[in-house]
Parts: sequence; structure tokens; C-alpha cells
Amino acid sequence: MRTSSSWEQAEDDRGHLSLAREGVPALPGDQLPVGCLVRGDQLQVRAWFVHEANRGTAPVARSTKLFAVRSFYRFLIAEDLSEENPAALVTLASPVRSRIEFYSDPEADAIIEWASAQPGLRWQVGRVLLLTFRYTGLRMKELVNLRTEEVDLDARRISLVGKGRKPRVVPIPHLLADVPADVS
Repeated sequence: MRTSSSWEQAEDDRGHLSLAREGVPALPGDQLPVGCLVRGDQLQVRAWFVHEANRGTAPVARSTKLFAVRSFYRFLIAEDLSEENPAALVTLASPVRSRIEFYSDPEADAIIEWASAQPGLRWQVGRVLLLTFRYTGLRMKELVNLRTEEVDLDARRISLVGKGRKPRVVPIPHLLADVPADVS
């Protein structure tokens, strides 16, 4: 174990940089490739992120990695192991968020009518679920986790714990109040 009050660095015969601090053993896993980390440039860092994108790494994961690389270089500068932060000027393209499109009223009605025309109990239940989504505004997770004791058909309301564990009371419209009775 090395003992030092500051970070020590040493290159081995393979061109790896070993970093050690007082009380921290210098293990083989603590070695960093000198050419791509300490003496890297902006082009190399950018090329690595392009490589990660081509590998299929998600934009959020690449953004997290860029934050880590920038933080690492800030650390190296603070410890006088590097003079510049080549990751500071690297930018990543913002991911394009897909536009959320809603069904129009005629489209939603056509889906519900189609489900109503299907034979069997499965589609009767499916129709009730579609109508509940359409007329109550419940979230998917709320409807999936809905229990029968949370539904009060007499008072025409659904009392549940919604997003963020917040209690929520959802009114049941007149149009939807008689629908569950239709399912035999």
C-alpha cells in the first residue's frame, strides 16, 4: 500500500496510469489508459460518444456518461493530473421526443364500438376498461391496480391512491355508471 498525502501517479510498461492516495491500495483495477483519459482531446471524447451512440446506448445513458467524464476531468485538473477538460466542450444531440397524439372522439368511439361487437366475456371486460379510460381519465397503472372496494357505484366515485402516492377521488360519469352492470 502506498502512503502519500496527495495523489501519486505512475505509468506502467503498458502505458496505464495508476492513481493512489493515502490509505487506498493501488490495485490493477485502478489503472486508467493514459492516452484516452489524461492526454485525451475533445475529438477523442466526442468519437467515443459517437461510438456509444452507434452501439445503441440510450441518449439518457450517454448523457449520464458525459456528466461522469466531465466530473472525472474536473477531478484530474483539481489534482494537477491534467491541464484541460476535453469533455467540457463536447455536446450531445438532444433526443427527439416523440409527439403524443390523442385519438379524436370519432376514433375513440369507433374503437369502443369495435370492442363492443366482439363476442365473449373478454371483450365485454375490454369494453368496460376502454370506457373507464375514456370517461374517467385514470392512468394505466391506476386502472391496473384498481380494487373493487375503491369503486363506489352508489356515490359514483372511485377513491384511489394515484401518482406520487396521493389520494385521489375520480367521479364516475352517468354514462359510465351502468356499464359494469352490463358485464355478465
